[in-house]
Amino acid sequence: MAIDIKKPNEEEKKEGDTLRDSLRDERDPGKTLMQWKFSEYEEHKRGRLWYISAAVISVLFLIYAIASANFLFALIIIIIDLIILIQANRKPDRLDFKITEEGIVIGSSFHPYQDINKFWLIYDPPKSKTLYLNFKATIRPDVTIPLENKNPLRIREILLEYLEEDLNKEEDSSSEQIRKFLKL
Repeated sequence: MAIDIKKPNEEEKKEGDTLRDSLRDERDPGKTLMQWKFSEYEEHKRGRLWYISAAVISVLFLIYAIASANFLFALIIIIIDLIILIQANRKPDRLDFKITEEGIVIGSSFHPYQDINKFWLIYDPPKSKTLYLNFKATIRPDVTIPLENKNPLRIREILLEYLEEDLNKEEDSSSEQIRKFLKL
C-alpha cells in the first residue's frame, strides 16, 4: 500500500496537533540513503516513418474492428491512439526517487519495505541501466526505475540490507523490450 507523503494543506494544518502528529508519523519515510531524479517515461525520437506506420496499422485495426462489429476493440484502438498523441506532445515529468531506511519513495508515494517483495538490477550500458521493484501485491506490476548516472553496486548494497535480490533476472522484461523496440 502506497502512502502519499505530500505536505499537508492548510485545512490539515488547522486540525488538531494529535491528528497532524499521527499523519506525520505514518508518512515519515526515514533517513534518505540515496536519491536521484528520473523521467517518468523515456522520450523516443520518432520519425515520420514511425507515425505513418502507426497510423496505417491503427486504420487497419479500426477497419477490422468495424467489419467484425467489435466496437469495443475500435474504442480501445482510438484510446491508444489518443494516448500516443498526447504523450508525443508532452514532456515527461521528472520524479524524485529515494531509498530510505523505511522504504522507497517514488515521486510523492512512499512504499514501505514490507510491501516490496524483491528487487533486481539490469545494468548493460548504454542499452539498459534499470532498477526493478516487485511488490507483494499480485495485481501490482513491477516498477521500473532508470538508474541515470548512479552506481548500481552502491544501490544494490543499500537495498540488500532491506530486500531480497532476484538473481535470476538477467535482462529487461519482455514487455520492457517490446516497449523499447516499438518506441512506446
